[in-house]
Amino acid sequence: MSTAAVLVLLAAVPAAPAQGVVDVWTTHGLENVFHDATQPRRASTAIRLAVARGETESAQIVLRAKETCLDSVRVEPSLMVGTRGRRLAAGAVRANWIGYVWLSRNSDHTPDSELVRRAPDDFPDPLLDDESVTLCAGSSQPALVRVAIPRETEPGVYHGTVSLRAGAELLRTVGLTVDVVPVTLPDLPSLRVTHWFSSRAIALQHHIEEWGDEHWRLLRAYAEDMHTHGQTMFQTDLELIRVSRESDGSYTFDYSRFDRWVELFFAAGLSDIELMHVGRRTEPWAWTNPFEPIPRRATATASGDTVDIPLEDYLKDLQRHLVERGWVDKAVIHVADEPIVENVESWRALSRRVHAAAPRLKRIEAIQAPDFGRDLEIWVVEESYLERWYDMYRARQQVGGMELWLYTSWLPQGAYLNRLIDYPLLKTRLLPWIALRYELSGWLHWGLNQWPSDVDPNKGLFAPGDDFIVYPGRDGPRSSLRWEAFRDGIEDHALFTLWRRRNPAAALAALRDVVPSFTTYSRDPAILRAARERALLALSRPSP
Repeated sequence: MSTAAVLVLLAAVPAAPAQGVVDVWTTHGLENVFHDATQPRRASTAIRLAVARGETESAQIVLRAKETCLDSVRVEPSLMVGTRGRRLAAGAVRANWIGYVWLSRNSDHTPDSELVRRAPDDFPDPLLDDESVTLCAGSSQPALVRVAIPRETEPGVYHGTVSLRAGAELLRTVGLTVDVVPVTLPDLPSLRVTHWFSSRAIALQHHIEEWGDEHWRLLRAYAEDMHTHGQTMFQTDLELIRVSRESDGSYTFDYSRFDRWVELFFAAGLSDIELMHVGRRTEPWAWTNPFEPIPRRATATASGDTVDIPLEDYLKDLQRHLVERGWVDKAVIHVADEPIVENVESWRALSRRVHAAAPRLKRIEAIQAPDFGRDLEIWVVEESYLERWYDMYRARQQVGGMELWLYTSWLPQGAYLNRLIDYPLLKTRLLPWIALRYELSGWLHWGLNQWPSDVDPNKGLFAPGDDFIVYPGRDGPRSSLRWEAFRDGIEDHALFTLWRRRNPAAALAALRDVVPSFTTYSRDPAILRAARERALLALSRPSP
């Protein structure tokens, strides 16, 4: 199996000069291909992928029109046929044109050396729904070719092609070879993951009624997309619970919308309920302010007026309902977002109130302080603070009773890994690697789809792409290069977790080759591919 463990092995023989009206070449899935890209001297013109079962891998095909514009340019994968007539499942190979977003500025806290390019310019990111594009002369246009391998696929080498056409004219045929390695990734991801998302933004961008039947159908599409990209935990807002106050002063809790929400995400394959924050900073808002409970309202049945519900009453009934539905061990709860050193004591006091009212709910929080004692079960630390206090957190983790996670937002920037549009895609793919390297249980980000009204990445807070990683599509979410790179990183995490169980020393050495530390890591995708090659080779051999 001389090539079976290669992640993306592009043809080693130099391509002949492209003939006709277009130049065509291939590259790996982590390259940011800009419109002004030109064909490299030793360009590859075929794609070879090695893929574990249960995994998706990708590469890019790039077209550049020479002198005239071309209309209705399409990319068409063939069926993949292996030895003895075996075929990959229909739909295993998908191809999408890659779209561009205009960035007027770069991430605010990042030097040029850490950017993929200076703004202003068009940056590649969204995958397009369009089946065809217009290719203008002197402009390059990439397509992402993804191959998804079901777990039941027979190992072996499969061959096919990707045809490039302009109308009825065949422009070029690109060879595609997929080596399905006898390694199977598990059904459940090895890293717990949550991306916060907005159900209201889905309704607004798809121009549908919130909580109508079409909204629920689209929520299912988004949930399934989260699952296929490695998400395990789903944001569950407490506003889904509607409360009435009866004339005798008692409260009636309506969980019908809450239950439908939870059941939808469980049916889509996600596994954990993430109950959102019960607290906030006091008003007028300041970063160092202490925390207080968010008022929860009940509607008086007699008058229609709203009244506040005591926090303890609210949480006690919520825990009761979760126990009744058999969900309490699948649920975690946020207290208040991002406590810092200056207000951590008020956060801990509020956390103790939450625990007293609902002791079976584990508490999870994005934090920027070193010590929470027994007042927090899942410590989700911002990347730069995790680096600063890692030894302290790790010692606390080894004592037991807590999980250690990682989060990023628009910060940290610079040499730190993050998933911003103007960063190399390798930085996005390596986020799960850093979690495995430092023995972290999970990863959190606030921005799956926090779209501004016009889905303009320039309107994000200080960093383009911080607030969303998917785009609204025709009938659900549209993926992006960053979303695909993150999913690939999740699958890398699963692959290396399998290897660590078999040979911890070898797997850890390979991890450290790629990510020696939080801010020193390989900038060359070939190093990542070599590490994956070692993992696939090791796992494809029989256990000793």
